[in-house]
Amino acid sequence: MQGRASVAGASTILLHAAVLAAGTWIAFAPTLSSGLLQTDPGDTLLNHYILEHSWKWISDSQYVGSFWSPPCFFPAKQTLAYSENLIGTAPVYWLTRLFVSELPAYQFWMIAVCVLTYVAMAWTLRRFGVTHMLAALGAGCFAFGLPRVNQLCHQQMLAAMYSPLAVYWCWRFLDKPEVKVMTLTMLFVVLQLLASIYLGWFLVIAIVVFTMAALIIDASKRLLFAQFICHRYVAVGIATFVAAAILIPMFLPYVEANRGFHRSYRHEVRQMLPTPSSWLSPPPASLWADILPPLQGPLSHEHHLFPGAVFITLLATIFMYAIVKRQLPTLAWVSLATGAILTLVSLRFGKSSAWHLVHEYVPGAQGIRAVTRIFTVVLLFAWIGMLVAFSDWLRTLPRYATAIGAVLLLVGLGEQYQPRLPAFDARPFFAATDRLANEMHGADAAYVQLDPATPYWTGQLAAMWAGLKANVRVVNGYSGRTPTDYPDEKVSHDAAALQAWLGGRTVRMIAAPRFGEDK
Repeated sequence: MQGRASVAGASTILLHAAVLAAGTWIAFAPTLSSGLLQTDPGDTLLNHYILEHSWKWISDSQYVGSFWSPPCFFPAKQTLAYSENLIGTAPVYWLTRLFVSELPAYQFWMIAVCVLTYVAMAWTLRRFGVTHMLAALGAGCFAFGLPRVNQLCHQQMLAAMYSPLAVYWCWRFLDKPEVKVMTLTMLFVVLQLLASIYLGWFLVIAIVVFTMAALIIDASKRLLFAQFICHRYVAVGIATFVAAAILIPMFLPYVEANRGFHRSYRHEVRQMLPTPSSWLSPPPASLWADILPPLQGPLSHEHHLFPGAVFITLLATIFMYAIVKRQLPTLAWVSLATGAILTLVSLRFGKSSAWHLVHEYVPGAQGIRAVTRIFTVVLLFAWIGMLVAFSDWLRTLPRYATAIGAVLLLVGLGEQYQPRLPAFDARPFFAATDRLANEMHGADAAYVQLDPATPYWTGQLAAMWAGLKANVRVVNGYSGRTPTDYPDEKVSHDAAALQAWLGGRTVRMIAAPRFGEDK
């Protein structure tokens, strides 16, 4: 008996190791095979800058920046609050930076957060009673699936490792309310907010919907929940206070730095609401792009949400099974209802969407521009609901369960492969930043002119990186927004114009970077 258990344990480890290896290759083939940086010299280099900035902040006592004020957009303060701060996953990068330079550390960070997301999702599915084969399928498609890999250009969207754990402990709490379990739920929600504001905000909304759905569907949970709130309100208050004490110092700078700034629903948010077609639009780099033409148009890259044929097939199967049998595990009902509600609320039909109400009245919603990224929680709950229900059904077919699971895993993971993933050689960029840094050394502040033949964001990012390396403040900057009254970041400015804007303060003027001179 002990020998069988050992064999089963070894088989399980091999299964998940194989899926992890396959998923890592699916998402990072250009990095693993050629050392390229995924995906483009835009937000990729911005997120890398934020991680390297935090590394400088903790490792260099002479660093001119502070945590909230990296040495860019000089003389503006708290400019890190224009974007994600990545503090919840930065320790992975810091640990790696102890041993390697910035480029391999960043590549490792991207892979590591996806691996951790897989591990968290697989663990959660197993704890929910999903078979190992189906848990590997759900975790592989959640961590390395088409929509998430499509967001590799926005690396802040990769680290979803805390979300499945938050859902697990939330369900445990709803099933049997206890202070410890409530605390664990709140802990993982807080950690997800620290890892990624976008992912964390969507998770908070989803957890609220998940809880409400559970209380509506299961009357016994309503009674237990009400009794807990009535009898343990002091513990609830203390836990809420502690969570707020952690989050307020982290998010107050966002309020202060962005005071008076808001995203226009009509001009920014509406075009980034998912449509029904978005859910059938595969990424252009995928195998499915030859069968289902990807959506085209402004910001179309945000609308490639197609999760794969296996997902659609499983969803249809569970739907038909529910109609015929009218019986699914409660967790499956609640999870599927949560995914459906989030999908419907965020959908845009023509110019109309229920999200307009969310944008106007839900705290924090006006800072959310790319609502299409709600796929992160929609797929989280959909995979949990489908696989819990499907595993329950497979228990009635013990002779075929392993074979069915294996086929679904092979096909489901295989269709996530994207053979045309974008990537670029980052060595010329960093060689240029080294040259710029040499010209900056000793300056109080600097400004790097832009090359009109190069995208403005690449030039601005090169200046920012050079400032990091030279430990010099730069006027240049690129982020989710620019400071109020900041000069047009898309064009170069001469010394006289900058001096006038800076109120007479002078900066060292440096010629535009020349990419590609060194390898």
